Amino acid sequence: MTTIDRPPPLDRADAPVFDHAQRPPQDFWDQPVADNDNEPRRSGRSIGERLTAEEEFVLATKIRIADAATQSDRPTTLSWPVERMLRLGGYERALRVAQAYKRTWDVVAANFQLFGSALDDADMYSIAQRTWRDPASGEVRYKGVQQPKSADRGDGCYQVIGGRSKPTPKAWRGDEPLHRRMDAQRLLCAAQALAGPLCQPLEFAVCFGATLGAVGEREGFSGKAAEAVGKAFVLRGLAAVAPLFPCADNDNGELYAAA
Repeated sequence: MTTIDRPPPLDRADAPVFDHAQRPPQDFWDQPVADNDNEPRRSGRSIGERLTAEEEFVLATKIRIADAATQSDRPTTLSWPVERMLRLGGYERALRVAQAYKRTWDVVAANFQLFGSALDDADMYSIAQRTWRDPASGEVRYKGVQQPKSADRGDGCYQVIGGRSKPTPKAWRGDEPLHRRMDAQRLLCAAQALAGPLCQPLEFAVCFGATLGAVGEREGFSGKAAEAVGKAFVLRGLAAVAPLFPCADNDNGELYAAA
């Protein structure tokens, strides 16, 4: 039988690097990283990237969610680009002034009707259903049910309302809607007078939802210059009308410094 002489086992310190069986154990963090290693991709984003993503998420949440006092009646971010500009710039006081100006303008521009304590549209509709004219004599009768002919039997206008039904009582608000509109109109006229030449670009952005670029383009600028001019006009307009709104009462002069 032929025997093969094997070399004596080498010491662990003298083991070649290609002999994995004799390689001493190494810690995971001490292992060399090759140039084509995919470890960064497997471990995900770095800490800085994750922090940046969290900051962007928090900023987007602040833009999307307003304070509870004005969340119900404030415009949304998509339809109100001036809000995004003010929140990204940190102009919280200016944003409150813009919201107050928008609410005042909405009250003045709203179309409402004054209803008295007499019959309303629903009551008049029910009376019309119970009223019919006799085809033979032409006399208007207020009792009985008109029987439709075969030609118009499928018409849905013949609806019988019981005579014992009573109208649902409505809460009496008095002249409160009219008083609100009168007060808002007086405040809006004073704000427009204070804004002066800035009234048109201010309302174009705040009340009609135009972008800053559109405001600057109306003044004859284009591109980045239009956005800068639109931002300057809007901030100056908000600074001009701020004394008329209680929410703009601040001591740090933020609006005037921004304008």
